[in-house]
Amino acid sequence: MAGLIVNAVVAGLGGAAAVGAFGVALIQIGVGLVFSAVAQALQKKQNRTQTPGIRTKFTGQGDVSPQTMILGLYATAGHMMAPYYTHSRAAAGGGDNNFGAIGSGDYATFVINLSDTAITDVTALYLDGVRFDVGTHLAGTAHPHYGTPVASGVDRNDYVGKVWLKVYDGTQTAADPYLLAAYGSHPDRPWKATSWHRGGAYAIVTVKRDTKLFRGIPTFRFEVQGMPLYDPRDLSTAYSVNPALMCWNVLRGIALPDGSSFGMGVAEADLPTDWWDDALDECEVQVENQDGGDEDQYRAGIEIPIATPDDGGMDPLTAIDELLPAMSAQVADLGGQWIIRVGAPGLAVASFDDGDVLNSRDQTYRPFVGLAEKHNCVAATFPSPAAKWEPIEAPLFVNQDAVDADGEQLIASLDLDTVPYPDQVQRLAAAWGKDAERRRTHIPALAPYMDSMTVLDTVDVTSARFGYSDKSFEINRYVLDLQTGVFQIAIREVDHDDWTVVPAEYQAQDVPNVTRLPAPALAITTYAVAKHQITDGTDDKKPAIRITWTPPSDNLSGVAWQVYRSGELVIEGSTADADAGEVILSEGLLPDTGYSVRIKPLAEAQATTWTSYEAVTTDDIRPITSTADFADGLVPVEIVATLPTTGNYQGRMVFLTTDDKLYRHDGSDWIATVEAGDITGELTDSQIADLDAAKLTGQITGVQISDNAVTAAKIDAGAVTTAKIAANAVTANEVAANAITAAKIDAGAVTTAKLAAGAVTANELATNSIVAGKIATGAITSGMGVFSGPLQSDDFVTETSGWQITKAGNAEFNQLIVRESLVDGAVSDGVSYLELPEQTCNDSEVLYEEELGEFTYDQLWHISITVEMRRASSTGPNQTRYVFQIAYYNGATWDAWQTVQATSYAALDTFQQFSMTHHIVANRPNVRIRVFIDNSLVATPTQTNVRNIGISAKYVAR
Repeated sequence: MAGLIVNAVVAGLGGAAAVGAFGVALIQIGVGLVFSAVAQALQKKQNRTQTPGIRTKFTGQGDVSPQTMILGLYATAGHMMAPYYTHSRAAAGGGDNNFGAIGSGDYATFVINLSDTAITDVTALYLDGVRFDVGTHLAGTAHPHYGTPVASGVDRNDYVGKVWLKVYDGTQTAADPYLLAAYGSHPDRPWKATSWHRGGAYAIVTVKRDTKLFRGIPTFRFEVQGMPLYDPRDLSTAYSVNPALMCWNVLRGIALPDGSSFGMGVAEADLPTDWWDDALDECEVQVENQDGGDEDQYRAGIEIPIATPDDGGMDPLTAIDELLPAMSAQVADLGGQWIIRVGAPGLAVASFDDGDVLNSRDQTYRPFVGLAEKHNCVAATFPSPAAKWEPIEAPLFVNQDAVDADGEQLIASLDLDTVPYPDQVQRLAAAWGKDAERRRTHIPALAPYMDSMTVLDTVDVTSARFGYSDKSFEINRYVLDLQTGVFQIAIREVDHDDWTVVPAEYQAQDVPNVTRLPAPALAITTYAVAKHQITDGTDDKKPAIRITWTPPSDNLSGVAWQVYRSGELVIEGSTADADAGEVILSEGLLPDTGYSVRIKPLAEAQATTWTSYEAVTTDDIRPITSTADFADGLVPVEIVATLPTTGNYQGRMVFLTTDDKLYRHDGSDWIATVEAGDITGELTDSQIADLDAAKLTGQITGVQISDNAVTAAKIDAGAVTTAKIAANAVTANEVAANAITAAKIDAGAVTTAKLAAGAVTANELATNSIVAGKIATGAITSGMGVFSGPLQSDDFVTETSGWQITKAGNAEFNQLIVRESLVDGAVSDGVSYLELPEQTCNDSEVLYEEELGEFTYDQLWHISITVEMRRASSTGPNQTRYVFQIAYYNGATWDAWQTVQATSYAALDTFQQFSMTHHIVANRPNVRIRVFIDNSLVATPTQTNVRNIGISAKYVAR
């Protein structure tokens, strides 16, 4: 109920004045019984009636429900502000505010109350369980009416153009113009100009109808950043997830839009700064999370129904009690002042030992707890944003040492409905599981001088009796005897290290997949398209296309098809009988024409997709009714009773029924004859009737007699005489092999004139038949030219033995002695030519170096060198030349290099050829030569200066 201020202490956690059994005035202050942190959290769970998870799980509509407000990060399904509206597609040219007919169902509009106080923002929308992050999935240019659209290319493509979100955060001062324009004239529930939800936040979700995406009315859930909160540390007001700050604001009172407030109405002065600032800062201490990053130590979120508990609401103390487990906190009322301790126990503010304890008063020591209070494992559920804010279980924390000591797992099961942060839940469970092992409790009475301590303080105790040395205890309750000033306190052992969780203690969080994504588009994967023919009961046929398929599902409502010709849709249709698996199309199809065909399944509640295009060409089936029906260049034989006299052309053919002959037109007349030259093969006796000599005109010449037609059997004996044989008629071809023997040849009949040129070859000469006496003097007159091959010794082997002189003029000998002289050019240079690319040669860089071997005095060595060079610098003086040097080996060491000759310097930027020759006569075991570049004027060239070198080093024996 709005404006509720509860001026009471936390039930079971507060303090009150009391009277002892003998009328002695006492002051009792405490935070409950002396339980561990996990036991206190279990107590809170037992007092709760809400099921685990977020408070508003389903979008309410039509019923009476409390107003709500959201603090921190939380999720809500909200409450429908009115039954959803629908409208049709806007008419073309109807203007921005023409939304078509109301109630047609093309577009549905849902107006949902998120909070009855302001919020900071909406960070995500869950639509039928599918999460849409604002700024990622919901992003881009806003629709002028519907709001932010679903962006393309972010894993939500099925919803593009079908879902929009608009949010009002509670600061709005007028009704939404879209709702007024679309539904201001609604016949039953018009949206009014006063309908702007003053001070509260609401969302407008517009959905385009799609039965494959939305099966019925969609469900909604919104992830909300709650209302801004006042921070006393810097006097600012902003969104916060700090649970201590939420408690501080509830204790002070939170202003509501109607002018009332929700909270305790505690004065700011009664919220001690030193306690509360420490608590606020402790929540924001940065700790390492499971991913290696940093996050606030304690965060929270809560949706608070603003009403009395009897009306389904939550009073302020209950709201605080819901938030305390999120930060493992304790709150106490010290005579009107509210203090808080967050997380680990604080540092000790005092200490005492056995001497400070009054033995005259009763004392209680409890070293153990009962089985019902003992816990060594902690299981926690929490609302998980990754599981669309459904409650899931965190990994079980197991204190293995304690389990081993207790002999079994004793599990405390907690619901952390205000902690939607998985790593924080694990840190809390681990801290509580460790703290549960701190089971020692004491209730000592202390002397009046110990009155500096209070509830939630940590004290160090040293006791020889119990074996303590500065052991830490937390004060959970104390009783002050006003008459004597004696304190009696209830303390429980604590350890600050229990609240320290190292990254290694984190466990992987298993998040169930609760997202319902649309089913994948249904497709036909097995299908075929083929040409076909159909008849109408006669001989006439039509071209057709046969499509066959295998249904991919038993729940199809049909199969659709499309047929394209040259990219244009020419046929489309569908059949409801998907199980038939076949359809034959013929209407509108042309013969001998190429088509492209595709098909897709039809389903009521699932998206479907087309197959790829399949190409098919119809049969060439055409009825022939005239010659015009034949293809160009093809004309049938005509059947006529008389030969046509008009319309004739060369090649026209007719069958004349009067003589049963086939006639063709040669361009001038009809003919039926066949020329003799057009007859292939021979006419047999059966094809030629008796032929009288009178039938033959003239003589039968040789041309008319086929080759080999007259055989020996056809010639009378002696009929062929010498006179009948023409001169030279009998050639070698007519003489049978070996038919002419020596006896048939007259002596001296074969003369030189009778021998054809080249008729007698080596094959016709007997071995050794031509001797020197048979070769006439001077018969060989052409010198070596008469040899077609090389002239060589019979033991010649290249570079090994023998000698050879080739027709090309090359010769090879073992030794050659020239008695007088060698003419110029008799010994070739044998140049060694190196094709070097243009390169930059530095000063003294060696281009060529070679060992020539032994030199003797009977050898005249001829050295020639050619190099192409240019200047080493395009701007400097002439710098490049090459130098020829020689070194002799004296049998033990090499002598120093001696410069023999050097070229002039290259003077141009273009390459020039520089040459030198040198003769050497020496008597040394070995000689070597080299060529190097001299750039002494420019040690480091700035351009290429050398290319291509030719070297010749040969000797002639004297």
